Amino acid sequence: MAEMGVGRVAAIGTGTIGASRAAYFRSRGLSVAASDPAPQGEAFLRGFVTAAWPTLPRLQPLPEAPPPDALSFHAVPEAAVAGGGGCRTKHRQARRRAGLSRF
Repeated sequence: MAEMGVGRVAAIGTGTIGASRAAYFRSRGLSVAASDPAPQGEAFLRGFVTAAWPTLPRLQPLPEAPPPDALSFHAVPEAAVAGGGGCRTKHRQARRRAGLSRF
């Protein structure tokens, strides 16, 4: 994804799906900023990424452990997306222009 100019993503919601996406993006070398209102959201996310890390090399070779400084957790979603490039919004606008807004 770095070849597309993406270096940081935000995961809003870190249940099973959000945490799995965060682990995948980390495995691709992206920084992940996450937010979830659940009291144990950060603990679940970090535990999930750590547990998933050994299986991710099947997708591509990885460092032995996930670099902890590239995964941040924020109490409010606005903090997680602050400073991002708005790629999702840009893609949504492009789909609307192309008549693909339902996708």
